Amino acid sequence: EISDELIYIGERLGTKKTGGRPWKKSQVKNWRYWQTSERMKILIDQPITNLTSSIIEDWYLSDLQLGHKSATDNAFRQLRRVFKMAISRQYISEDVTEAVANGEMRYTVPRRSGRLRIDHGELGRFAMALASYRGKQCKETNRTIRDVILFALLSGRRIKEIKNLEWSWINLER
Repeated sequence: EISDELIYIGERLGTKKTGGRPWKKSQVKNWRYWQTSERMKILIDQPITNLTSSIIEDWYLSDLQLGHKSATDNAFRQLRRVFKMAISRQYISEDVTEAVANGEMRYTVPRRSGRLRIDHGELGRFAMALASYRGKQCKETNRTIRDVILFALLSGRRIKEIKNLEWSWINLER
């Protein structure tokens, strides 16, 4: 119920994290998926007052063992937001996710070490892979998005600039 309330608020009013702007449809969809996902079945239907730090810890460790560590961490971060909302609404007084959040067992998603490096040919390999990519569905939008990203990589232009281009500005001979 609390996650439903958070989604409702995010969808209509926005949250602190979005600067008061309502959530995008994709964010609402991701939260709804999170609520119904297999990994959350153990926790989602229980009253939040019944959840203890040991239940959260057991859930976290068992989900980590399934092998999708980043997905586990993402689900945990969403769970933390639900708990923070419950505390702010005074449904509960204690954040039982704190033990996992500050514990040694918490998986840390590795940060990217850097951007694609031109001197190592990474950008070229990425551009070639992108140009030859064939999605599961052959929709025009997939091809358009691929072409826009490829053009942005090769030209150094921002996506917003590319979207606003007009044909009269393009010299096809050059």
